[in-house]
Amino acid sequence: PMEEAPGFHTQWLLPYLRELSAFRSTHRAFREGDAFFLANDPDVLLILRSLKEEAVLTVVNRAGTKRRFRLEAQGHKAEGLIEARSASIIVLSENKDGCKKPAAAEK
Repeated sequence: PMEEAPGFHTQWLLPYLRELSAFRSTHRAFREGDAFFLANDPDVLLILRSLKEEAVLTVVNRAGTKRRFRLEAQGHKAEGLIEARSASIIVLSENKDGCKKPAAAEK
């Protein structure tokens, strides 16, 4: 099982995957948008998904400490601090249906 895999961080990965699954159903950018992968830190991965007016950023920190991230790409900007060994989803722009940003999405 996944919980027994060496180095597998279930305390943050599984909740993130649940959140990602919920976002896929409400944000077309996750399902159909272009994907841009960026890394401005060896332990922090930024994934920008965009489709028309909607853009969603996923930030993954595999480091054992909090890390800063910064995005300036494809006409979008974002920066912040992400907790150690965590992932976060940030809505940068919304579609015409007015998808809401979840309360815990941005740290």
